[in-house]
Amino acid sequence: MSENQVNNPKRHAPGSENKKIEMKRLKYSGLAYHNRSNKDIAAKKAPSFEVFCKCKYECRKLPYEQKIFLFEDYYKIANHVKQKSYLLGLIQIGSVKRSHGKYESAEQSRRQATAWYTVPNGNGQHVKHFQTFLPYYTRQCKF
Repeated sequence: MSENQVNNPKRHAPGSENKKIEMKRLKYSGLAYHNRSNKDIAAKKAPSFEVFCKCKYECRKLPYEQKIFLFEDYYKIANHVKQKSYLLGLIQIGSVKRSHGKYESAEQSRRQATAWYTVPNGNGQHVKHFQTFLPYYTRQCKF
């Protein structure tokens, strides 16, 4: 018996670990892959030219070239842990703007902070956004 078989109580078919690693690599790179049940999962699509977000933030002001750059930059990372830290770096935390309950102190509320999703606009500034980039960045991102 090899050392790998002794330490690992699960049994795997020969070569199955390589397929699993390859599927993860393709998935986190935004490329097409087959999942465990052998279904075809399409590759992630680059952002469209039109802005479908109707929010009050400045999503419309972000140039299309910057959207493509951010999309390619995110999927160039190709590592789930690093991608999550990349997204966490784009989140800004602020104080709660509105409270919806009659609390004596703010600590009694479950909501302790407000989060904004931001992206760099290419000029050294960050633009707030909400719905514009979430479909491109997230697959199953749970923080």
